[in-house]
Amino acid sequence: MKSFLILVAISLGLTGCGSDHIDPSVIESSQLVDRLPAEVEVIACPEYSGHSDLDENSAENVTNAHRFRELYLAANPNSQDDVPEIDFDERDVIAVIAGRKSSGGHAVYVSEVNERDGDLDVVYTLVSPSSDCAVTTQITYPYCFVSLAKVQGHVHLSGQSISACGLELD
Repeated sequence: MKSFLILVAISLGLTGCGSDHIDPSVIESSQLVDRLPAEVEVIACPEYSGHSDLDENSAENVTNAHRFRELYLAANPNSQDDVPEIDFDERDVIAVIAGRKSSGGHAVYVSEVNERDGDLDVVYTLVSPSSDCAVTTQITYPYCFVSLAKVQGHVHLSGQSISACGLELD
């Protein structure tokens, strides 16, 4: 399951980060693994989350275990998984919450991480289903947590939006 989530996050990330042209068809998993930035570890970016205590869109750099635990448990309160252990002396977490969505087919992921003069620019991408996508009409709550090496400067978060159908990229 975790490898599938990583593949979904990576495949969607390829459209928003200025990478080489990717054929807009189903991406082979070997292509995705080769493109995962080494500094980013996916904690959880599920393709579906049917319940959340977080209705609003937000993104933040999480620098302590208490706040991470709070966000992680609120993002999917029905999860039976333990909260992952993160060494906040060595790592930070980027938490991106897409909020309440009226259907399936929505996703969120971190698509770009760039260091600039000791600061970090993090771009996340909000995916909405294209008009030709077959999606569930159930309310969903996409979210994504990734970890990266501790940032000494400021973290600048910015979002962008794309349309896609699952692993098929527009």
